[in-house]
Amino acid sequence: MAHDISAGIAPAPSLLAARIDGLLRLIAEGPAALLVLAEIVVLFTGVTARYAFHSPLVWTDELASILFLWLAMLGSVIALQRSEHMRLTAIIGGMSAAGRARTDALASAAVAIFLLMVLPSAWEYASDEWFIETPALGIHNTFRAMAIPVGAALEAGGFAIVEVPLNSPDPMASIAALAAEFGDRLLIGAGTVMTEAQVEQIAAAGGRLIVTPHADPMIVRAAKRLGLLAVPGFFTPAEAFAMLAAGADALKLFPAEGASPAMLRAMRAVLPTGTRVLPVGGIDASNMAAWRAAGAAGFGIGSAIYKPGDTPAIVAEKARALRQA
Repeated sequence: MAHDISAGIAPAPSLLAARIDGLLRLIAEGPAALLVLAEIVVLFTGVTARYAFHSPLVWTDELASILFLWLAMLGSVIALQRSEHMRLTAIIGGMSAAGRARTDALASAAVAIFLLMVLPSAWEYASDEWFIETPALGIHNTFRAMAIPVGAALEAGGFAIVEVPLNSPDPMASIAALAAEFGDRLLIGAGTVMTEAQVEQIAAAGGRLIVTPHADPMIVRAAKRLGLLAVPGFFTPAEAFAMLAAGADALKLFPAEGASPAMLRAMRAVLPTGTRVLPVGGIDASNMAAWRAAGAAGFGIGSAIYKPGDTPAIVAEKARALRQA
């Protein structure tokens, strides 16, 4: 199955990013707050029983250790999410803006690589711990050990967008399969959307994003009526304003090889502040920096990351080059 992976909407915040950030905060901060409260109650109960009534409660030590491990992992998730994790601020503070950006990018990449390396071993360890129970409460030790892979997954997690071109073989089946398997954690959608009927089919298949190669306000409005994100194509300022008026969430500058970073920079001067423009077509590692400097919020990547017949190793190498661009 051929599919494009469209670069997300960054660095400018978007409704999608805000929703995902809110979801991650709910997943991490809500349980963390409850864990703090539970830890206080358990520790207070254990200390009171031990020193006031001289009757130690062994189970409080077991429960407190489990709660503490989960609290530590969720706390690290929250710290990373808020950019309040431990770092050499004295050194970073003396760097130039460009140096800080490069250092932050390198640090984020290092964290992601480390977490991805840890996950398989953490999962294996958590699975093996199922056969061990705590002496007092009889709780499977997996509930303690699972804090590691869960916390690592949350820290490493971002959001991914998978776009299935409608000119690929049996695209609706591909969208349905992807939505069923990954819809709860990936944004699944379709590209090369040409008609309102296709928008309805995409929504029925479980897609949540439509990307068009052209400027058609009717398709954008159809997508918004169905609660889908819409990223229509455009090439002129008139088309850009028309798509924004129709409710577009972002704009796809297409074909980008027929435009230039200078053209994007000039258009962004007149487009509403915060408008996200994603160049698509002819984008690769050699020209991403110029487009980004002109204000590109992201990119649509197709053959630069995958061509039919590419092996996983080839795709991984292409992805590495794109990340470093």
